[in-house]
Amino acid sequence: MKLPDFEIHYDDDHLLRAYRRSVWEHDAMDQEPIPVGKNVLILPWDSRCGDDGGRIVLRLDSRYAFGDGRHPTTILCLGLLEEFLNCLSSSERKQCVMLDMGTGSGVLSILASKMGVANIRAVDIDPDAIESAREQARRNGCESIDFRVMDAALLPPVPAYGLITANLLPPVLRSVIPLAAQLILPGAPVIVSGIGDASRDEMEALMRDAGFTEIHRTTSGWWHGYLLRR
Repeated sequence: MKLPDFEIHYDDDHLLRAYRRSVWEHDAMDQEPIPVGKNVLILPWDSRCGDDGGRIVLRLDSRYAFGDGRHPTTILCLGLLEEFLNCLSSSERKQCVMLDMGTGSGVLSILASKMGVANIRAVDIDPDAIESAREQARRNGCESIDFRVMDAALLPPVPAYGLITANLLPPVLRSVIPLAAQLILPGAPVIVSGIGDASRDEMEALMRDAGFTEIHRTTSGWWHGYLLRR
């Protein structure tokens, strides 16, 4: 059986090239505090700023792999993740088993851990991403996250997860969305982002074909994030 291709070929797709440029542009900006969702604040690791308003603070280092969580696609995912977890009780969060596909900087897993999700597996095919994600998690006091260098296509295709996140780009999501449909428990949410205007129709058709129903869509500029259920 041929496994899905999770490799990103940046030079073959204008959307991927635009995404890479936008990541560079965001990382080059002054590192000001970034509010996300209702109660999350992203700060540079070495920032002297704090928060006395009771918000969840994520301290991230932009030198690490795949940005520092400030890109619009990541912010969309963080907002949807916070929104969903706020609907759960403390005990439900502890019992939830989460899969973060293509974890990159690890920021989604770190937020989930800070919000009380106790069982998190975060996978990425890039060893450097996993190494730096572990360090980011350690710095944020989230050392219980199970980071693994792993192709998500090698996970057993059985419904085992109560929450899946995937902040990826369409060439990868073409494989990830059908795979997530196999791995998610009935009625549990899958959160995806990284979808631009040019690929929105295709990706939404793929979601429907995989058996998902769009529950909620959020937008930032020309990027879109989704919370889905089967």
